[in-house]
This record gives sequence, structure tokens and C-alpha cells, in this order.
Amino acid sequence: MRKEKDSLWHAENASYPVDSGVQYVSVITSACKNVEAAVSLLNYSYTYEGALIANWGVEGLTYEWGEDGIPVFTEYYTANPDGMTTSNCAYALRCHLGSKYTYADNICGLTDAEQVANRSLYNDDPNVDDALQLPPSS
Repeated sequence: MRKEKDSLWHAENASYPVDSGVQYVSVITSACKNVEAAVSLLNYSYTYEGALIANWGVEGLTYEWGEDGIPVFTEYYTANPDGMTTSNCAYALRCHLGSKYTYADNICGLTDAEQVANRSLYNDDPNVDDALQLPPSS
């Protein structure tokens, strides 16, 4: 992050080097040994089943179906018995990084104060920008 509180930081926390906004960018390099499998994996995240795994994790473990037909995170996710925070659970128990069909935060239950705080940590910081962010590439 930053060495001193008021120093400039030219890499916004919410952006990645090749990110063109809020979506993730995925690539298949020329070194890929199985392009068809790589494309199939990327494509899977845009299917109904793949999007559920990416956004919610594993049914019965990290989410159950709510009364309104929207998944709801289980206590295993929200109050993990191994002591993992919900932020840790998001990284360990879902395949949410990478290109995928994305459910809105309010549907995915982003009400946890820790997650909201992490996402908005630098929103109002005038010394944070995305000056070093690379332009989108394809």
C-alpha cells in the first residue's frame, strides 16, 4: 500500500492493471497448451451453473436457496467455524475472480461491514488514482 498516509498512490485498490472499469479481463496467451479447455472454462462462468459457483460457491456449503429464489449465504460463509472472515471466505470458497456473469452486490448480500469497508476504503482519498492503470487490452 503506502508508506506514509498522505503519499500518492497511483494504483486504485478496486482496479487491476488491465481492468477497463469494474469488470475483470481474462486472456488466453499464445503459450496456452489447451486453448479449447481454457475457452470452455472461461465460458462456463457465463452459464447459469458457472455463475452460481463464481458468485455464491457450492450449494449446501456456502449458500442455500432463499424463499424469493435468490441464493443466501450459509453460516459456514457468514460465521465460518474455522474463524475465516467473510472476506477470506469470498476468496477461498467462491471462484469469483476472473471474467464471469456477475450478480449485483446487493443481490450477493454485500452487507457485511468488513466487505463494504474494504471495497470503499479509498473512495474519498484524493491521493489515490489509477494513473498507473494500463489501458484495456484484447
